[in-house]
Amino acid sequence: MRLPSLNALRAFEAAARHQSFAKAASELHVTEGAVSRHIKLLEEELGVLLFRRLVRKVELTDQGHLLLPALAGAFAQIADAAGKVAAKKTELRVAVGPSFSIRWLVPRLHRFSARNLGFSVHLTTSDAAMSLVTDGSHDLAINCGCWPEPSFPKNVKKVRLLAEATTPVCSPAFAAAAGLDRPEKLREVELLHSSGDYADWSIWAKAFAETGVEVARGQIYPNRDLACRAAIMGTGVTIGDLALLGEELASRTLMVPFPDLVFRSPAHQYYIVVRKECWEEPRIAAFASWLIEERDASMRDLQAA
Repeated sequence: MRLPSLNALRAFEAAARHQSFAKAASELHVTEGAVSRHIKLLEEELGVLLFRRLVRKVELTDQGHLLLPALAGAFAQIADAAGKVAAKKTELRVAVGPSFSIRWLVPRLHRFSARNLGFSVHLTTSDAAMSLVTDGSHDLAINCGCWPEPSFPKNVKKVRLLAEATTPVCSPAFAAAAGLDRPEKLREVELLHSSGDYADWSIWAKAFAETGVEVARGQIYPNRDLACRAAIMGTGVTIGDLALLGEELASRTLMVPFPDLVFRSPAHQYYIVVRKECWEEPRIAAFASWLIEERDASMRDLQAA
């Protein structure tokens, strides 16, 4: 048979649960007469009595007892699914590279939460942040783009957030003790690397070949964050990204000994990445707008320092 009226089924389920037409009417915000009419129509359509109408109450018939559990379970499943769908409107799944997450995003994230009460940000750190957006498992990524333009997937929209700016950094005490008054002194000090392939130092040394720095030496760490922490402790000089070191530079736990030797590559940019069809969703647009505001504020702070 065809599905009976959903309004009639809802009226029956509420009345059966309360054992009262009046209480069902109160729950459904309709009149008691409306509940009674819905149930009568349902009984006529099914061809059975679902309630025994007594003087001061109603009681379920055997047929009513048979129908109630199925309806109660169905309405509970509908309510649960609707709740999950509604929750997705305020849930934001964000994928970010580890260094950017630790050094830039996490220290600022409380400001987004304070402005957007009820939003739930689920943060994932990954070196493959963009792929987590393209596969649909995450809503937004902040990715360091190191490729030519055509390498971005066609189904994503990207917005430039920050430009990577790399240069040697160290603690002020280390610079003073090592006498880092000219770039050539880098040949004599301990170098701190963020990967075993010496990539950060190699890229910088190639850009400033006149320094003559031999990079294949020194201590190796698994990422930039740990290499910067070692530099703060005074163990050597590492390549830092100025876009991510605003706090350390402002507090003078790190310094830039050679401010004229900053490498800025058009190919190395931090991008906000979102699937094109999702860009205008309010929760995603709000987060992207906030990221850009924070970027602008951090740039002003860095210039002031």
